[in-house]
Amino acid sequence: MIISPQQWHILWEAVKDDFPQSTEKGVAVIFSLQEVETVCAVKMLLAGLKMQDVHYSTYPVDNYSELRSTLHALLEGSQELRTVVLVNCGAGHFARDLQPASAQGVRFVVVDSHRPVCPKYNDADDIECVLLLDDDDPLSLQQIPPASDLDRLSEEQRQAIIDEAEREDQDEEGQSQDEQPVSREWRDKLRALRARDRLLSDYFDMGSSYGKPSPLVLQPLAEELAGRADLSVLWPCCVGITDQWVHQRVSNEHYRAWCARLSDQVKSHFGEGNGTEGQQQQQQRDNNSTGQRAPSRARIVADRDYRIMLHRHWSLFDAFAYSSYVAPRLQTWRQAGRDNLQLLFAHMGIKEAQAKLPYSCMQQQELRAFNEKLEAALSKSRSRLAFSDLACDGFALRHSLKVTAASDVVHAVTALLTEHTLAEVAGDRQSSSAFWHAVEAIDAHSTEGWKQLQRGIEMAKCMQQAIIQDGGLMVTDRMLITNAAAKMQELFLHTSPPTNAREFRHPLTLLRLAQFVRDATKVARLRPCSYPILVVGPEDGRGCCLAIGLRANVLASEAQYNIFGRTFRSVLEHPDCNVMWDDNREAFDSAVVYVNKASIQVHGWLAAAPLCGGMHGFCSDIRSALCEAARAAEEARQQEQQQQQQQQQQQQQEQQQQGRRRPRGGAAADEAAAAGEGSRDSQRQRTSEAAAAADDGAASEELLGSGAEAAEVAADEVMVPASDAEDDGQ
Repeated sequence: MIISPQQWHILWEAVKDDFPQSTEKGVAVIFSLQEVETVCAVKMLLAGLKMQDVHYSTYPVDNYSELRSTLHALLEGSQELRTVVLVNCGAGHFARDLQPASAQGVRFVVVDSHRPVCPKYNDADDIECVLLLDDDDPLSLQQIPPASDLDRLSEEQRQAIIDEAEREDQDEEGQSQDEQPVSREWRDKLRALRARDRLLSDYFDMGSSYGKPSPLVLQPLAEELAGRADLSVLWPCCVGITDQWVHQRVSNEHYRAWCARLSDQVKSHFGEGNGTEGQQQQQQRDNNSTGQRAPSRARIVADRDYRIMLHRHWSLFDAFAYSSYVAPRLQTWRQAGRDNLQLLFAHMGIKEAQAKLPYSCMQQQELRAFNEKLEAALSKSRSRLAFSDLACDGFALRHSLKVTAASDVVHAVTALLTEHTLAEVAGDRQSSSAFWHAVEAIDAHSTEGWKQLQRGIEMAKCMQQAIIQDGGLMVTDRMLITNAAAKMQELFLHTSPPTNAREFRHPLTLLRLAQFVRDATKVARLRPCSYPILVVGPEDGRGCCLAIGLRANVLASEAQYNIFGRTFRSVLEHPDCNVMWDDNREAFDSAVVYVNKASIQVHGWLAAAPLCGGMHGFCSDIRSALCEAARAAEEARQQEQQQQQQQQQQQQQEQQQQGRRRPRGGAAADEAAAAGEGSRDSQRQRTSEAAAAADDGAASEELLGSGAEAAEVAADEVMVPASDAEDDGQ
């Protein structure tokens, strides 16, 4: 069953009724370790459960294999009423298909922003397997196919339907006309099965994407558990929505809509005092009569932010130089780009020595002047520098004199989550520990949270420097190759590993590197390419390489559909596929896979080869799959055009037939009436033309002096196209 978050109270009452009947722990919370928004959602949920004195247990997982093993270990042979909450994991696969067959009485609640959603959840009769989907989600409920019994058929049952339908066809061909018609039951089943396959194929062919952030979906429940919308609820929502914005998972239109709604809630709770005036009032409250700083209450401010990464935590020059937004446009990895950056600061009236000072060393007057000068410089040089959207809506947390932007927390938490990425050091314990450190970093106003946040910020600086330096070299060396035959671009890091290859073994860091290379290449190329990008990362120490798919650009108002999510599965799950991939690390994002390095083939550009045919290799199969998809799309487009033409021809024929069927008397009467009306119209027209000619003649006599001369000039003029006139002149 799919419900909206506003129906949480009904679900929560049912969950609470299970507690007295269960001797085991109340709620099991299973969550992903991959996204920052998961950290925010888990923090909100656990804080609310604590306030309600609800017993819970937590289980972090990294992929579907770990999710399946966790459910088996947790629910094997269980007969108790249990509630399992899946946070950012489980939407792509039906939760009941992952649990052990012996488990009974288990209620699943899925809060996941990964798309597409498994159609089995769209079953109004299944009240024990619930998925939350908000009304303003990029993927609407109407787009999800309803659940069907045909989805539960095994391969043997599907093959049996096909065989029986073929047998019916053979029996019908062999019978005489006098015999009774053969039953078409199996053919009807086969027709329904094929129609279902087409429906699911059209649904999944949209590709993978992300929906509404999980913290925003959990917000109604968190407010109900906490009793109000306080800092512990609103701040994780601010960080969660910023995470999707920073990593380009959401369109501008959806982000602005969610941001505006959240901004209204922030202003309603913390008041209208924003910006510099609110900060000064906060500082006055923080100072007591003795001049010593008193502890203050943290507050959220909805204010404009800049796409200048961590600019409050290092110098302005470094913040601009290593910004994923500014660096591609100025090419700051080159000396010429840094010179242009110095000119930009000079244009804003900021000295070079001042720009290279740490942000914390700048005075309040200098900071206010910087903001004013930056806005003025952007308004003047917006078209030349392509900084049209450098400023964006955002949120910040103010505590005493400290200001922490939500984007700063996103970068810091991302660095904490990607801390353990090497096979020789990574493990469940390290990854879980990194996740809980990230949870602490969300509380930037607490002492321990501030320490973790500062540690994450320093790690984020190193990671961003590696992205700009290595990514700049990739742009200079033109490593992003365009494959026009397959209509895609390719970036391979396993053949020539970058200097900081260890940093790019995690999906988040590899994604950010690929986004930077894509944006910088667009600026460097005279003719930007609009093909999607296949990225293969360096070897991860286990003999595998991380492969991800990336859109060519960010859509303004639609979901950020990624075609590689469907393409990867169609290639790797093909019966004749010889590509070795690590299915034990099947990610919750279908556009992320781990492929054996020996199965990745870079050379061989015959992209038109049949899928999984004579030319083996992951890259070759991806090219072939994309070529087949392009051909299928072109054939579908041509068929649609033919159908439209046929419909137009049929409409024209029907209109002609209707005109022929009209009675003679009626047609003659219509013709006579039309002729009479036409004669009256022509008479009126001749009268009006004569009057107009008289007026024009009088006017021409006044202007030209002679109506005859004007008529002769008009008669001699001939309209000739410009090209013909030039030829005649020549």
